Amino acid sequence: MPAPDDRLRVITEAFSTCETIDAFLYGWLQGRFLPPAEQAVFDHYYASFRASFSPRLRAHYRDQTREVCALIAAHDRPRVLEVGAGCGTESLWFALSGARVTALDVRADRLAVARRRRDLLRAALAVPLPAEFRLDSLLEHDAPPYDIVWLEHTFHHLEPRLRVTEAIARLVRPGGYVVASEVNPLNPALQLQMFLERGARTIDTFIDENGRPHLYGVERLVSARAMRRLFEQVGFVTETVRYFRLFPNHPIFARLGPIERFATRIPLPPIFTSYNFVARKASSR
Repeated sequence: MPAPDDRLRVITEAFSTCETIDAFLYGWLQGRFLPPAEQAVFDHYYASFRASFSPRLRAHYRDQTREVCALIAAHDRPRVLEVGAGCGTESLWFALSGARVTALDVRADRLAVARRRRDLLRAALAVPLPAEFRLDSLLEHDAPPYDIVWLEHTFHHLEPRLRVTEAIARLVRPGGYVVASEVNPLNPALQLQMFLERGARTIDTFIDENGRPHLYGVERLVSARAMRRLFEQVGFVTETVRYFRLFPNHPIFARLGPIERFATRIPLPPIFTSYNFVARKASSR
């Protein structure tokens, strides 16, 4: 690892001109800026992208944040809650884009990576970077209402679902948004893959570092129709559902980006592996 001053200079050069979230993540994948233990957590978390972060996959990564980034750009310093922050890439990018971010996760090792990345960016870019990373459960989180709640491949891990949507409704201000990027269970090949990987058991318990149990879904995929129904029960109105992506993250599909872009014109949800869901909380109930 380079000396601290050299590392900060490299980070400044790598991230001061990033214009898109995929370029931001690509910079972290190309460099090794973190202490060894935290770098190992980051590398494991992004193992598939370390193996291949082709132009096609970069476009998909950009695409899954399209709606939430547009909402952040349309508001003045919005308060954003990310649920399931992992190593913090989206939260850090949102903060760099002008949002005030609170990010939750139940994995302390991943949050330590996110905080380290935040502190390095603050020092290298000389910016406040308002991103707070908390070891906390959505069901227990208590804060003033947010403008936007963001979940990236997180909702299908959260249980029990009705309590989850009630908690999100409590944490979103009237007129605020929930934005989720999810895996599409209408795709039969994807459902088969999930069954072969996890079997029929779709709910389990995770014990965090503090010994607290958390109920979670084991790739318990949720359809856009079910998302709409769940959030309408707690006072949201669905604004958009957008399906995208045909093929998994594997180098053999690297050249098929044009086919995937063309397929988005076809209104046939079962052919897609991903969708984005946006709903707005009614101003009054």
